[in-house]
Amino acid sequence: MPAPKALFLHIPKTAGTSIVKAARENLPPSEIISHADFLEKGSRQIEGSAFISGHFGYAFAAKFMTDRFSFTFLRDPIERVLSFYHFARHADANAYEVYRLAQIYDLEEFVGRGCEGDPAICESIWNHQARLLSIGWEKPPYDRDAILGQAIDNLRRFSYVGFTETLETDYRNIGAALGWATNKPAPRELSNPGRPTRKDISSTTLQQIARLTELDSRLYAWARQLRGEA
Repeated sequence: MPAPKALFLHIPKTAGTSIVKAARENLPPSEIISHADFLEKGSRQIEGSAFISGHFGYAFAAKFMTDRFSFTFLRDPIERVLSFYHFARHADANAYEVYRLAQIYDLEEFVGRGCEGDPAICESIWNHQARLLSIGWEKPPYDRDAILGQAIDNLRRFSYVGFTETLETDYRNIGAALGWATNKPAPRELSNPGRPTRKDISSTTLQQIARLTELDSRLYAWARQLRGEA
């Protein structure tokens, strides 16, 4: 019996690269769509791939979820913002405006500009997890409850929901479902020295990040409770 095909909605900075690396250890490269590959591939080529992943929203994912083991990962929202900021600080500043801004502003200024509605920053940190799972990359509507409600409804449709904080357990569970060899730890990115942690930032900045990720926090808490890990 052949291993099931998979679809992975890869929310940035949720340890998804570890899962993609695991896929590459278990499948031939021609069978894998990852990161931004989906933007360059036709629907037929995507559909024919054994493993589809990418930084796409639910509307795109839903087109390919039928008869696939579908999964995504969530992360503590504050930790995800801190990880994203550190990543952006060291990325190619010419790739995206948000990377350039992260290299201009310290964390406090960066988050403050996000609270003021800077579009480049908000696109990457304003309730990013709830947005990708509801409306995708589109400009969000004003009805915040609608975003959260749709994200929860869509999350229920996945075969599995993992968490960055429980990566090893989730990696084994996903691997077992897909017939992967999981007799060694999940492949991980190198640690990032200098990455800010909660204890390194002011209470004001923490409160601002919490404002920017309120829906993400509610979604994350709901998902953890659903799995009995509240």
